[in-house]
Amino acid sequence: MSTIKNIFILHQKGLEPLGFLAKEALDDLMDCFPRYKQFFPVTNLGNWKSQDAYMIKDGKFELTPYMSVDWFLEQGKKQAIRDGRWQTERKIDIHKTAEGMCNKISWMMLITKEDLYQSQTGEDAMGTGYFDKVSVLSIKHLLNSQNRMEGGAFQTLVQHEFGHVLGLTNLRRQNTHYAGGPHCLCPDCIMQQQTENNSVGDMTNRRLFRKAHGLPPICLDCISEGQKRLFNVCVEHERKCNPNGPFGPGGPYGPNGGRG
Repeated sequence: MSTIKNIFILHQKGLEPLGFLAKEALDDLMDCFPRYKQFFPVTNLGNWKSQDAYMIKDGKFELTPYMSVDWFLEQGKKQAIRDGRWQTERKIDIHKTAEGMCNKISWMMLITKEDLYQSQTGEDAMGTGYFDKVSVLSIKHLLNSQNRMEGGAFQTLVQHEFGHVLGLTNLRRQNTHYAGGPHCLCPDCIMQQQTENNSVGDMTNRRLFRKAHGLPPICLDCISEGQKRLFNVCVEHERKCNPNGPFGPGGPYGPNGGRG
């Protein structure tokens, strides 16, 4: 079977090294699902823009809708101007930024240096992940006073936000709770919610400890939920591509039907 969904990484201009770190992090996350990883390849598109990224309108160059990273970010800025947040705080709306990136044929992650907030709640945001769609992550609050960033913490957040795209913390499964969104209750899992007592640094230290010992960044409950989600995507893809053909022996993807 060929690619079912591409996972695309995009970033704002000037963040080129982070594209490579993000790809490494997502490759590590998808390693948790070895049966499915080959069907969901991770590709770093960098500061992507189509050759049709600009158009001429009324004698002026304008960004073409959906054709560049700059256009996605511009939508967040326009919403922030309407809300008054750009003028006063130089923040852009994370929801409007993500909205234009949603499509049915790929999952995306956008990395930006802009400060983010959510127009629906007015709350500040470091990042977010929309199930089966897209994640957006800002490095703004990961930078220290020397304008440097700890790469391990960045990769933890990349995995966490994309975990929401995969739907790892479905509230109907065990060991989850709602805390600004569905999150895991396992103390060693990077799908926990960040709190005053559970910082990105703490999550990163546990993740790196687990990695050094050959353990995945997410718990068994999150792995099980991810397998179910990816299995369903695979089955739906198979139905569309081969609606009249039965699955082979043992189900579509392996002796246990790809479920475990």
